Amino acid sequence: MSHMSNKHRLLPAATAVLWLSLVLLAPSFGVEPVVGVTEPIKDETLSSLVAGAITAIHFKEGDRVEKGAMLVELNRVFEELETKRRKLIWENKAELTSAEAKVETVKTDLDGTQRIYDTTKSISLDELNKKKLEHTMAQAELDQLRIAEEKEQIEYEMACEQLLLRTIKAPLDGVVAEVHREVGENCQPHEPLVRIVDSSKCHLVANVEADLVRALSVGQEIPLEILVGPEPHRCQGAISFISPVVDAASRLQKVKVLFDNADGHVYPGVAGRMLLPAQ
Repeated sequence: MSHMSNKHRLLPAATAVLWLSLVLLAPSFGVEPVVGVTEPIKDETLSSLVAGAITAIHFKEGDRVEKGAMLVELNRVFEELETKRRKLIWENKAELTSAEAKVETVKTDLDGTQRIYDTTKSISLDELNKKKLEHTMAQAELDQLRIAEEKEQIEYEMACEQLLLRTIKAPLDGVVAEVHREVGENCQPHEPLVRIVDSSKCHLVANVEADLVRALSVGQEIPLEILVGPEPHRCQGAISFISPVVDAASRLQKVKVLFDNADGHVYPGVAGRMLLPAQ
């Protein structure tokens, strides 16, 4: 299975207008407000690596899922039959067992012939060499069967992997935000199927003036105000990322502040602001 991460554009025009009054009314002593937008800590859009008809969707939009939960199943009748066939071939040890027994028998016969030749010389050298050849050929046959056995095991494991590709499982704990297909529809490789969001923690992402960034460091705690209603939601966050690159045109750097959202009070995508130390 593959997945694609959804990225949100920072500071849409409507958000900037909405927060303009808050920025202008911010405290002017020691605090510099910087407007940004919230993003969930994890946001994954899942797809399939193979084409197929969808036979089951186990969750609907808004459901909470745990990591490893089965989300979507594609038709897999052929893959299940192929897996069973490969398993039967791999588990059939009749030829290998017979070849091992043959090697033991030929080896015993060779050892006896060797002792007779060494002690009484009543057996010709040609007869002894014939026994050695029989043993060499029996051992070679056994080695080939062992290689074939390993090949059969690999082919069985490959069939198992192909079967696993017919199911889409949750890669994280989160909430199903979108379901892009219905049962009975066909999906193509890499087409979006399900979007899962983990908003138990969120980032407030903003483009910050380079002069302000110089006073910041990863891990530093920053006061935040998030627009979730008539009154901003105030909380503390910690800087988790500072871009190493300054945009040449705007002289802005991307900064991410991580904050806890276990209570689900903040819906990712809303605007917020960082109250940074003023320069």
